Amino acid sequence: NGALGNNTLGVAIPHWSTPVQGNASPCTGVPQYLGMHLQKLGTPNSMSLKVPAVHALLSVGSPCSVVHGAYAFLARLANCSTVQSCSFHWSFLALFFGAPAGGLFETDVRRDAWQALWIEVCGRMRKLRSRDVWGLLGSRLSPFGGPRERKAPAERDSVLLLCGHSRKFFESAFVAPFVRQLRCYAGYRGMRFVLDGEGQPVRHVILAQVPGNGVSGTHFWAARDPGVGSEGPLRCIVDGMLGRRLGYAAALADWEDVLGLYFDHPEKQTKVWAIMRHLAQSSFVLYFDVDMTIRPDSVRHGIVNLLVEAELAAGRRPSDVYARDSWPGTECVNSGFIALRNTRAAWLFLELWSEKSTWASAWDQSALAETILEVVGAEMRKLSGGTYGYESQCLPYLFPISNGLVPYRMYCDCWQAILGDLSGPFGQRRSRIVGFVNPERLDVNYVPSDLFNGHGGDLSNMRLLPRAGQPALDPLVVHWAGSSGEQRLQSMSLYMARRFNISAAARSCPRRPPLSRGVSGPGRASFGSRARAVRCCERLRAAAGAVSKEQLGYWGCCSWPPVRKA
Repeated sequence: NGALGNNTLGVAIPHWSTPVQGNASPCTGVPQYLGMHLQKLGTPNSMSLKVPAVHALLSVGSPCSVVHGAYAFLARLANCSTVQSCSFHWSFLALFFGAPAGGLFETDVRRDAWQALWIEVCGRMRKLRSRDVWGLLGSRLSPFGGPRERKAPAERDSVLLLCGHSRKFFESAFVAPFVRQLRCYAGYRGMRFVLDGEGQPVRHVILAQVPGNGVSGTHFWAARDPGVGSEGPLRCIVDGMLGRRLGYAAALADWEDVLGLYFDHPEKQTKVWAIMRHLAQSSFVLYFDVDMTIRPDSVRHGIVNLLVEAELAAGRRPSDVYARDSWPGTECVNSGFIALRNTRAAWLFLELWSEKSTWASAWDQSALAETILEVVGAEMRKLSGGTYGYESQCLPYLFPISNGLVPYRMYCDCWQAILGDLSGPFGQRRSRIVGFVNPERLDVNYVPSDLFNGHGGDLSNMRLLPRAGQPALDPLVVHWAGSSGEQRLQSMSLYMARRFNISAAARSCPRRPPLSRGVSGPGRASFGSRARAVRCCERLRAAAGAVSKEQLGYWGCCSWPPVRKA
């Protein structure tokens, strides 16, 4: 089953089964070494990639088909010239030829060979990406904006945007109630409400859905706009690889421009394209995932005004991009909320974000997080006269390591450390382009499954209802991610009924309820949440014995705002 027989692909698939004993009997056609001094990539900033012996990466006794398959990826990896190409060949090499999924190598020699290759690949991707980002932003990004970009956005020229892979998506039973609530909010505030069901500009065909094999959690193999007659051969190759007939790797390596490996379903990666379609016709686009709820008692204030009021009060121009700030130990960026003004910096931000849609292991959340680092890094590089900036230090953690797992937790740790060095710690970020919305002042993306994991669908465990004598938290926007569609709807319905006496099943917009009494006292609204402080206190109470400084940081206990003289 290693060959196609009729050769419909135009590429012979190896069918060798003779085992290789160490490095003594290399397979025919596979050099033992690819060479330590490969040809330059052809650009001034490129460097040849040093690779180990192909046999050093494999288990002793691997069949020749496995050796040829690994060689196919390794040979292309050695001369990859873009992050898309490098990540493609590295990801498949690690998934199918590295350590068992989530496991360890059987020998130190093999582990050291993979470690050496990983270091080389990381260095290559970092250099390539840093060059590309600065080439795009170096002369085009301005931390201060133009004269016409200093005006605060108006609600009447703002868009509240939801997106999906089709129009019918918004009519489904577990989505429509959320859409109605957000539509009512936009109507109250005089904002334009848009449902974008156009999906991605490039058609994606799902070839396989793999549950938890290699990449953390389910991942997808998809073809990007496959040409006539190519879908069948691609499915044959994918089925062969997933059936561990690794000779198919020689053919798979030739499809890097068509085949994609995705961390999440490609249909969900539509928001960057939807924002691009609607930003040109408005001054401000506020994107929300469809499973989010804006507090109905906030309509007298308006989220647009709430976002920009702190900057205007400080005499600053509004930021170009707004995202919820986060502290160490939580999800570094959640893409359920993102807001962009119609400025040059925002369009550059979207361009960088969209470029990552073809990277291996791509998903919109990690792409957004990396884009934030790239833009803030370029901003600080300009303001510091080149003294410091972002050199893509965190980029390698977006891709599988040698045991096939994507170390996203390590990426978020890196993200927090680098962002803190660039623009200051949580709650004190100093970027002029990206407005990091402090959730303790205004929580625009409160995710209970991230903040209070294991809540079991109980609103009191989510801290959205009083619990153990403690008052409920009052975020402006609740994001019900992390559960099934049915559970999300149940939680939202109960939240609306218990907190605001509103039925989520109502077909018409409810009357404006009176403003809730917030933590700031009667007559004054409070739309932030003290989730960080609550998490810190609960973890300290549950801790047995002394705790380390690292634990305190992960629990949010080291992110208190400084005390300033009044």
